[in-house]
Amino acid sequence: MNNPAQWPKKGIQQRTLYLIAIYSIFLGLLYSLVIVAYAWVVEDNIFNRLVNNEAVYLKEVYKSSGEITTPRLQFIQLYGSRSALPGNIPVLLEQDPERVEFVLDRGPTLHIKPVILGELEMVLVADISAYEVSTDFLPEVTIWLSLMLVLLVVLGLLLAFWVSSYTLKPLQSLAYAISRSKQQPISPGFARAYPKDEIGYLAKTFEDTLLYKQVILKRESDFTRDISHELRTPLSVLRNIISKVAGTGRISLMEIERLQKSSSEMQRTISTLLALARQESLERQEVSLLFVLEKSILNHVQASPDSLLTFELQVSAEEKVRANENLLLHLFTNLIENADHYASDHKLSIKFSQGNLHFSNKIDEIQQKLIKDPFTESAKNKHSSGLGQGLYLVKRICEMCSWQARYQCAQSRFEIIIRT
Repeated sequence: MNNPAQWPKKGIQQRTLYLIAIYSIFLGLLYSLVIVAYAWVVEDNIFNRLVNNEAVYLKEVYKSSGEITTPRLQFIQLYGSRSALPGNIPVLLEQDPERVEFVLDRGPTLHIKPVILGELEMVLVADISAYEVSTDFLPEVTIWLSLMLVLLVVLGLLLAFWVSSYTLKPLQSLAYAISRSKQQPISPGFARAYPKDEIGYLAKTFEDTLLYKQVILKRESDFTRDISHELRTPLSVLRNIISKVAGTGRISLMEIERLQKSSSEMQRTISTLLALARQESLERQEVSLLFVLEKSILNHVQASPDSLLTFELQVSAEEKVRANENLLLHLFTNLIENADHYASDHKLSIKFSQGNLHFSNKIDEIQQKLIKDPFTESAKNKHSSGLGQGLYLVKRICEMCSWQARYQCAQSRFEIIIRT
């Protein structure tokens, strides 16, 4: 789904428009019903108030003169009792004595008001049929309300479209970027391009997840490439010796030493590659440089008791770096093994100064001419039996520690400089 044209047709924006349209129609209809109901209530209350005023007028006249007068308004009549009321109003009043409005069959609409004049209970009846305007204007009001409903829906849809477009644009951009992450991997800081809201939080979550996935895939790819590259030479040595032994049935002391050397190198290489591939190798803490260096030297002495390599340390016990101790141990082990193979005077100088860690040893002129770029994968010379001057894994470890490694080779002296 890398192409936006392949995205689902019923997306969030379309569903939002549907919901806003339904809400607008519901709101418009509810508003129209309220207006019509309000008009009817107001009209009924006007008629009720007119009838009540007439009832008060009749009571005042009767109180002052003792006479029963006729209503002032022509559409209001005075009946002598409830039983004298027209139609089935008497029956309806027995069922609901509080009722004031009645609609006769195919007849007028009447409002009634009981009036007590002395000992007589009379009834005022108002025929309001000729004065009702809500029914007459209902068709025109319906047209206007319908137009208002349409306008409300259109405005609601336009507003919803603008709001959803503004809101969903970064979300669509995020979805498109993630869908293309296989072809175009994201880089750190990817989430900064998105607003600092829920979408930004989602982008940051995707960034962390995808970057973590990319790191894992890169470690897997590097591990596959490295194990193929670094183990090729010792495996070739083992195969050659095994083929010779299989043919002659004998093995020389030199070949036994080569077997041991290849086996030791394979073990060290596999250990380093596994350390680079582990997730816990990314965890860092403050570690003492001198402590890890001394541990590496002791491991080398125990693993290679016949080694003639000596060490000159210029590292203070207070010097500390932020790194993974296991990776640091592998880094120093590889550098020490490298010096053991190539130091012409069997002496390795290790110094820490101004944040730089220096490993230096003398080499012969032939070695110096053969060295080009020891940090590349293909930097092994024809005399190499393993890592040798091909310090690719050293560079890999430095990169994982966020350090920088470089080398100097002059005047028969080879030096690795690591910026911590």
